[in-house]
Amino acid sequence: MLLSNSVPNLEQFRARTAARIFVSALLLMSAVVVGTFGASQAAVSVSKDFVTLKWEPSNGAEGYYLVYAPYDAEPFEGSFTDRIDVGAQTSIPFEIHEGEGFHVAVQAYNEAGTSSISNVVSFIRSIKERKAAPVVQILANHTADHLTVPQGTPVILSVAFDHIGGNHGSPDVWILSDTRLGLYSYHGYADWVAGTYPYEGRLSESFELPSLSLPRGRYTFYLAVDDNADRIPDGTWWDFVSVRVD
Repeated sequence: MLLSNSVPNLEQFRARTAARIFVSALLLMSAVVVGTFGASQAAVSVSKDFVTLKWEPSNGAEGYYLVYAPYDAEPFEGSFTDRIDVGAQTSIPFEIHEGEGFHVAVQAYNEAGTSSISNVVSFIRSIKERKAAPVVQILANHTADHLTVPQGTPVILSVAFDHIGGNHGSPDVWILSDTRLGLYSYHGYADWVAGTYPYEGRLSESFELPSLSLPRGRYTFYLAVDDNADRIPDGTWWDFVSVRVD
């Protein structure tokens, strides 16, 4: 879109004698942030969290103002709220955060005055939908954090999941015990096994493990959930309970 950029009437005499007369200014959007939907009609491409504005130079321009207003609706019919003098640059990048949006245009200037405003480009960075983190909990004899029992007392572990699967796909689940003899994993159908293995039993919102009769010592039991089901023990969400048997 070529734009007429005539100088103000008050500067007609200087404009007639000035060698630097505005010819045109074209504003193009060359980059827009990740996650932008329904962007303006200008050409767009992605560049992380930055928007880069580019325009063709105007003959006779000494510099440019970037005029802008907060995004409200398209087409833009309001007034620009502010401007930035960007000097002789014909492109400028700036960071944009989620939920922010702007209407922008360019206005050239020289010693004779300012041109008319270029075409308006409107854009907005949408807000990414955040998935609620699932709640994971492991209890020992219905106790969180720490349990102390005399030897011979059965220890029953119970685990609870809130929103496991669902929006998070099919997760890896790990039920581990850290003992003085090393790590053990509750493998599900194979009960407890030495080493680190994901749980492969049936998943439900809550269930109890078979009771344990533990020798004297200290134990830490972990429940970990990883939404990246790669069978690597790097739980995204986790909980633990410690047990001391006297």
